[in-house]
Order: sequence, then structure tokens, then C-alpha cells
Amino acid sequence: MNEKDDIQYQRMIRGDLYHQDEALFELNMRARDKIFEYNQLRHRDLKKRQDILESLLGETGKNIFIEIPLQVDYGFNIHVGDNFFGNNNLTLADAAPIHIGDNVLIGPYTGIYTGGHSIDPDLRTKADSYTHLTLPTTERL
Repeated sequence: MNEKDDIQYQRMIRGDLYHQDEALFELNMRARDKIFEYNQLRHRDLKKRQDILESLLGETGKNIFIEIPLQVDYGFNIHVGDNFFGNNNLTLADAAPIHIGDNVLIGPYTGIYTGGHSIDPDLRTKADSYTHLTLPTTERL
């Protein structure tokens, strides 16, 4: 399935309330499989780490380096420019697009979160309701 044809994917990217259907769940699991592999690599295995980042992230510039461990939701919504360094324990919760420009350094234990859960108690108790929301980034970091 092409994720761009999925209604919940479209809702998520637009910043509308959505729920994680089977298609989004599968995309999330694919990203988590790659992240698990990435986080298990030896620190010196730089080529494999770079290969995984290039296959995971939506866009990678030249000369990017992200310390282990890294956490993402989907990966394809993350766009990183040239000369990027992400320190250890970086979390990029990319339910909506995250754009990081050129020459950016991010310190340890940093999280960039584009989503959340509904705070409406009625929505939260309905299993089939739209309980997630996203906040697309509008500025390049």
C-alpha cells in the first residue's frame, strides 16, 4: 500500500486528529525495526549506521551523524540538511514533518515532538476515535 493514499496518513500529515490504522502501524513497525538495528550497531560501524539513516529518513544531507540511541516514529517525515550532528538519546517523534536545516547541532536528551493525544476525555475513551493529533513544524530548525 502506498501510505500517501491512506486516509489516516493524510490526516496525520495535515495535523488533523487521526488514529493509527493498520497501514500507519505497519509504517511505524518498519521504522522501529530499522531503529532497533541502528541502536544495536557498534559505535565504530559508521558505514552501516549511515546506510540505515539514509534508508530511514525522508531526506539526508551531506555529513550527518546521529549518536546512538535514536528514536523516531516513522522516519520518512524527517528531513535533515548538511552538516548535522544529533547527540545521544535524540527523539524525533515525526508524526508530522520535521525539517532540520544545515549546520545544526542538537544536544543530548533532546526531543522534537510533532504529535500528541487528544485531551478530550470523550475522545480518549473511544477506541475507534481520532485520538492522536499532530503539530507540523513550520520553521526549519
